[in-house]
Amino acid sequence: QELQADNVTFVLLYKSRHYYLPVPGKWAFEAYAWFNDRQLAGEVPFHVVHFHGNHGIAYYSALARVQNLEACGLANSRIVVSVLPHVWLATRGGGRGLQSVDDLELNF
Repeated sequence: QELQADNVTFVLLYKSRHYYLPVPGKWAFEAYAWFNDRQLAGEVPFHVVHFHGNHGIAYYSALARVQNLEACGLANSRIVVSVLPHVWLATRGGGRGLQSVDDLELNF
């Protein structure tokens, strides 16, 4: 209730039908597509968008933001990624180390 009073909205995205993408890729694309659909529907853009840092969920949304794509509806939004556990686990948490660019993309 406190968050509602502060005009904070939580949105749960549903599973995608994009079966040809790996699961983290589907989630990342579905988040981007949702923001794009909101923009096309004339919804008010968010001031701040929070993503958890696991599995690169922010990847396509942040890529569109950095490329300044107006259609994504994030041009004036701040994107916050809460943690970067995969890189930390792979490099400092006793993991195998970074093996490829895919390891970075998982974090975003």
